[in-house]
Amino acid sequence: MKNYNIIKKIFIVLFLSFIAFGVYKFIQIQEQKKVETQKEIEKFSNIESEIFNLTEEENALNSADQEFAQINDSQLSELTVEQLKGSGAEFVYQLLVKNQLQIAALKEDIKVLRLKVAQQNSKEKISKLVFSYIDLRQKIFEKRNSSQEFEVFNLLAANNKFLKEESEKLKINVKNFESNAALRLYFRSLIPDLIATKNHDKDAGFFEKIRHSLAKIIVIRKNDITAQDLDGIILRVQKHLENNDYEGVILELKNLDEKYVKILADFIKKLNSTNEIYKTDQEIIAYLRQLA
Repeated sequence: MKNYNIIKKIFIVLFLSFIAFGVYKFIQIQEQKKVETQKEIEKFSNIESEIFNLTEEENALNSADQEFAQINDSQLSELTVEQLKGSGAEFVYQLLVKNQLQIAALKEDIKVLRLKVAQQNSKEKISKLVFSYIDLRQKIFEKRNSSQEFEVFNLLAANNKFLKEESEKLKINVKNFESNAALRLYFRSLIPDLIATKNHDKDAGFFEKIRHSLAKIIVIRKNDITAQDLDGIILRVQKHLENNDYEGVILELKNLDEKYVKILADFIKKLNSTNEIYKTDQEIIAYLRQLA
């Protein structure tokens, strides 16, 4: 009986010990699970914090992109870059750098495109100027009304000081412009009066006036082009006119006496205007060729 009690006590002690050990292990396991759970929660919190930080950085990047057009490229936020690098958001930093490079490339493409558009617009404007001047000079040389062509040309050349000044020269002289053939005929018609005036001054008296009139009918003059008298000058003027050398004509006429200049006054006015028209025309053509 006594042995039975001892065994019973031992069994109870062992059973209680087993239960205590089981409870201990259960508590230990639960504590370990709590620790692991806490670790997982902390990891999740860290990940959530990182995601939150990345969202803020991306929002900052979007904001920077929106304001990029309003700031200078040289003012790229160095502080923001340093902060991003310091915070460990390296890939966001790389994304920002890549974005800025793309924007810089895009701006360069836009600049090139604008330059091409400007060049195209400039070519179109030059073409319009050229065709406008072709119409204008044709009307001038045909001695037709050119007022409308002047208006169009001046409108296209409104911002060009040189062309405006040249156009004004044309406009001033266009009234007295004559073709080369007309100038030659005009000068030839004045030769009898010049020769008659050389021998008979029509203002010297009644009889001299009659002699002057008769001398205009029968014209006798030398045929020496090198002579320095009136006959030589007349021959050289005719030669210059045949060659369209208006400057040469002007130089020759400067050697005439005043009494001959009076006879040639209207011719000289037309000659000077015609010469100025041709000179200006060549200047405008040369200028437009440079533009083109």
